[in-house]
Amino acid sequence: MRRKNKRRTVRNRTLAVRVTQARNYTGSVGTLVYRARACVDLIEVWITPRAAKSGYATRDEENAKALQHPAVADMLRRARGEMSGIKIAMLAALLGMLPARIQEPAGTPGYAVKVEFENEQIRVLRVHYLPRATSPMHSHTGRAIIALTGSHLRVTTSDGTTQETQRRPGELYWGDTVTHSAENLTDAPVETIEVEIKKANTPGVLVKTPGVDPASLKEPVPVEKEPHHHVAFQNQYVRVLDVLFPVGEPALFHTHSNDNVSIELSGDKTKSQPWSDKGLGEWSAAGDVVPGRVGFHKAVGQPYTHRVGSAGAQPYHVIDVEIFP
Repeated sequence: MRRKNKRRTVRNRTLAVRVTQARNYTGSVGTLVYRARACVDLIEVWITPRAAKSGYATRDEENAKALQHPAVADMLRRARGEMSGIKIAMLAALLGMLPARIQEPAGTPGYAVKVEFENEQIRVLRVHYLPRATSPMHSHTGRAIIALTGSHLRVTTSDGTTQETQRRPGELYWGDTVTHSAENLTDAPVETIEVEIKKANTPGVLVKTPGVDPASLKEPVPVEKEPHHHVAFQNQYVRVLDVLFPVGEPALFHTHSNDNVSIELSGDKTKSQPWSDKGLGEWSAAGDVVPGRVGFHKAVGQPYTHRVGSAGAQPYHVIDVEIFP
């Protein structure tokens, strides 16, 4: 009895370890393989001993002779084959529930991808095509896309479907999870910023945002209600704000509660002023605007309040992609 209980204790401890390993998925290819192995081990630890009670396997020495009988041996071979099939089917189902891994496209002349920022929620890519360049077939999860340049692309998906798309500079749009390649059909380079949401494995569903009466606002306001922040689109994963500050017209004080990615589009100088429990801070020194520059700003668990404006001779235009938890 003690030996049986000891085996059961070891098996349960192993199961607990494997469950923990299976849950700790971060999205890397190496971790995906490790999790697959953990799932197989989990099946071995949890299912096989139960199958033993039904005749799929045995550990009793006294049955060794019975196992030598051809009919019994053939039955066990078939049973083990069935168990392998069950393991494969269960593993496929388990892997199907995992977040889709964002595929790293292979290098191709004239096509480049740079990871600007990555954490457990998002990956921000700068995608660049030289004139007439083509990308290899690659995969994305759902993503918010900011067109830094105009484009005219021929896009081919993994099922062979082909379509042409045209975008204007500064256009903002959502792309669902996809495997595709694209060809630049123009004699000009193409550049986009793509904010991939790692959990976005189902289509984005647009959410209608209510209008705001500026006269009813009292500072500080939520960022999406600040009059200079215009909601370009919103779904269950992101809220994308198109933000423009004319010269001499700073924003109202507003609060960011979601982690967000900023992408500067145009302008020459910008400044900001914080607001905290201690009161108003000083305006920052004027900083240079760098079109195409990307910044990540942490706000979940540590919301911040400020106002921003142009500090130069040009309006300041920036895109703010809020990431929903």
